[in-house]
Amino acid sequence: LIANGGSNQAGIGGGDDGGAGGKITINGGAVTANGGVATIYVNGQAIANGPVQQVLSEGAEVYLGVNFWDAAFDGAIDELYISQQVEDYSTIAAQYWTGMLQMTADEAAAYDESLYTEASYQTLTEALDTVNGLLTAQDVTVSQYRSAWTALEEAISGLVYENIPGDLNDDNVVDVLDVMTLAQIVTGKIDPPEGITIDFNTDEQVNVLDVMILAQVANGSLTL
Repeated sequence: LIANGGSNQAGIGGGDDGGAGGKITINGGAVTANGGVATIYVNGQAIANGPVQQVLSEGAEVYLGVNFWDAAFDGAIDELYISQQVEDYSTIAAQYWTGMLQMTADEAAAYDESLYTEASYQTLTEALDTVNGLLTAQDVTVSQYRSAWTALEEAISGLVYENIPGDLNDDNVVDVLDVMTLAQIVTGKIDPPEGITIDFNTDEQVNVLDVMILAQVANGSLTL
């Protein structure tokens, strides 16, 4: 992204030529041009403006991810919109936030209710209902979008497992004691606990491979 770069112009392109200060990752970017002035938006916020020459002429080719001096863009671009009219701030912000909300809502809807405590899943459900309501509402403010998205993100991170995966002795932590318990189950010394998944590699067998996986979870090198 280049904002008021070396030529004192606003543009979007590479990021290593003294523009905005190096390459960055953005969830939503937009550039508007009107009357010889361009405005750059990042994640729904206007961050810079500056003079530009004529943006496009009839029959002109449009290139994405390349310019005349930097290496080609190495990354992903999706949901590209090109408009013949200058969009205002509220429209650009709404496009950004509805995209963010829909993406997070899709993630939230994929969580399995049976795996989490009733209270934590209820919080998620309420936050998701709020987001889905905003996605179909009119005249929503940026503050409402942001608050709903933040609440949904917090609800996702606040989900509490009904049973912590790998916690075989129900002490709310996965450690060497759980590994030893699983080893005893595998060798037939004790019966497996009811209602707790111990086939961690989903090969329909409980054996030494599952013990090895749980040992990695216990030492922090793997998560379930």
